[in-house]
Amino acid sequence: MFGFARNEPGDRKAFGNFSFTNAAILHATVIARIEAGAASDAIGCVRNFSLTDGANIREQLLSLSDLDHSFSYSILEADIPLQDYIAHFSLLPVTDGNTTFATWSARFTCPTGMEDELKQTVSQGVFQAGFDALKARFT
Repeated sequence: MFGFARNEPGDRKAFGNFSFTNAAILHATVIARIEAGAASDAIGCVRNFSLTDGANIREQLLSLSDLDHSFSYSILEADIPLQDYIAHFSLLPVTDGNTTFATWSARFTCPTGMEDELKQTVSQGVFQAGFDALKARFT
């Protein structure tokens, strides 16, 4: 899953590990870290990372389901004006061709006049870039 990468052998749920995720938006794959020494799969843990432009983001893991192959997170603080941001990511099996269908959505508010710019930033600069990174990793 995007945002959950193999951190060490056997560690499949590392919320703070961007080792094969969206390198296009990150300064470096090692920038993301889990705060306060929390477990990276613990509900409520906070990851802190930097974007290529130097903007800092703190995100909190809200839910994680092995059964549903999904997770949700919120942005606690960001140098970009996204407020009340909550995102959900899930993987669904596609039986025809033995593939996987991924969905990623977010809801947020932002300052008036920035809606189109920030929708583009999230949909293309984050989501599509993340999907492209996953495709490159697994094909």
